[in-house]
Amino acid sequence: MTINGFYYSHFWNELYEEPPFPIPLPITECSSWLVGFNDHNAKAIGTITAKNKGWLADSFWNRDFKNSLFITPHYTDLKFVASPSEHPIEIWSSYTKPIDLSQLVKSKDKGLELIGPHPIQVLAAYGGHWNYTLKVSLDVEQVIDANYQWQFSAGATVLLNVVGNRVSVWPYPPIYPVTESWQWFSAVIETRASEQRLCNADKPLQHIDYTYNLPNLAAAEQTARYAAQGKERMVVPVWSDATSSVSANKGDMVIYTDVSSRSFQAGGMALLYKNERSYEVAFIDQVNDGNLLLSRPLLFAHSNVILLPAMSCMATEGVRSSRQGSRTTQKITFINSKPLELPELSLSGFDMVTEYLGASVIVQRSKGVSVADDMAFTWREKTTASGHHIMDVEQDYGRHSTTVEMIASNREQAWQLKQFLYQFKGRLNACWWVSYHRQIRIAALCNRKRIVIKRVGLVEFGGRHLYLNWHDGVQMVYAKSLGYDQEGNEVIDLGGDDDREVTPSDLLGGHIMRLMRPADDKVKITHQPRQLLSVSMPMIEVPDGSH
Repeated sequence: MTINGFYYSHFWNELYEEPPFPIPLPITECSSWLVGFNDHNAKAIGTITAKNKGWLADSFWNRDFKNSLFITPHYTDLKFVASPSEHPIEIWSSYTKPIDLSQLVKSKDKGLELIGPHPIQVLAAYGGHWNYTLKVSLDVEQVIDANYQWQFSAGATVLLNVVGNRVSVWPYPPIYPVTESWQWFSAVIETRASEQRLCNADKPLQHIDYTYNLPNLAAAEQTARYAAQGKERMVVPVWSDATSSVSANKGDMVIYTDVSSRSFQAGGMALLYKNERSYEVAFIDQVNDGNLLLSRPLLFAHSNVILLPAMSCMATEGVRSSRQGSRTTQKITFINSKPLELPELSLSGFDMVTEYLGASVIVQRSKGVSVADDMAFTWREKTTASGHHIMDVEQDYGRHSTTVEMIASNREQAWQLKQFLYQFKGRLNACWWVSYHRQIRIAALCNRKRIVIKRVGLVEFGGRHLYLNWHDGVQMVYAKSLGYDQEGNEVIDLGGDDDREVTPSDLLGGHIMRLMRPADDKVKITHQPRQLLSVSMPMIEVPDGSH
């Protein structure tokens, strides 16, 4: 920086260095003419040679774009390849001169075809661009990791990476029943007393068992298909969530059908299925009320086909076959390659459960099935250093156990029941179970604050959580035992200020509630025809002192 001035008849000049910029570019030496006048109108003319060095910040164009090559996209993730597809690729140049393409180097591009402007070899200057189409066939490798590199005479290169996985469709519909199981991972925790396992996964692995009864020739064909595809991931339809017949045109991006209470998910797959030789895999972008928005247009037209959710699976146990005469029974277990994810359950409208003290209450179970209510103490067995075998009680209280049977009779109930089971997260969370083994009956005239009931053994516990079904509604409450009356009946304090009189006919049903949790990290679900779903869940009592 230069400062000039006059002081009376004297001329002066000062030079200062500029502060540095982030990107330093030296400036060459320069000269300047200086013209000034003093107070006597004497003209002074001279030449000053400046030796200062400064820095100039480059422009946005010169710094980021000039003489560069760009490709969009530079990274293409095909995800799961289950059907042919096409993807646009664009290359454009910001060079100030045309550049020549020396060669296009391809690596691991089996099943991929790059269609472009060749044999044109010159890329124009100032925004010249080439448009390509990447065609993906079903002949790609199992694990796709392809590279395309454009090499130009100017020394510039541009690179395209293509990745993904090829999957094959398992298009055979099974026979019912279909068994589905969820398995939460568990971690082993060793303590001084014993070894424990606690749930450490937020989402379970999903297993689906499909059974087939086929003629021997068809079973042999299915075994041969597995022999060819068994080392790969397969697209497996979820047959229990099939929709009614749908139709769609080639190039459509939306499929209109009822998708409620089904396992369609954004980012997942759907299968348009006509038969085992006519189908198409579609990729879901959004799940809306009454339609699916696809991320890719359909490649074929479909009329009166069924639409099913599909998942990428592995069959690690293979095909298990058993031949009987002219037919063969086959079983295959598919494991979902992604952990299962379900939305949270809203208890409103779900009549199988309600809520009490922050936990769900199971109030409905299957009819005609015996309900177990077992009780046992936890024993510990060990052998001392001297060889003596010792068994002692590990806990001073007995724990009840049962097996809860629940049945859903329609699709909405089945979906809600699966959401309800999902919230347990294996053995992590608990719920209230209404035990129907001890019926509570009013024994004498009393009031709603303090009731007199026939003996059921509540005195020995001091208090219990009760499920009371009065003629005017359901009451869930913690009841304290006040001992016995003169007739030997139990007196129970329900608390509150309700002093209405109660007669034996006012209580329609009363039962003890126990806080229970699943006894296993594995949940087994059975799908039956006509949208029926049943669950058998072993449960064990949890001490409810915190309540």
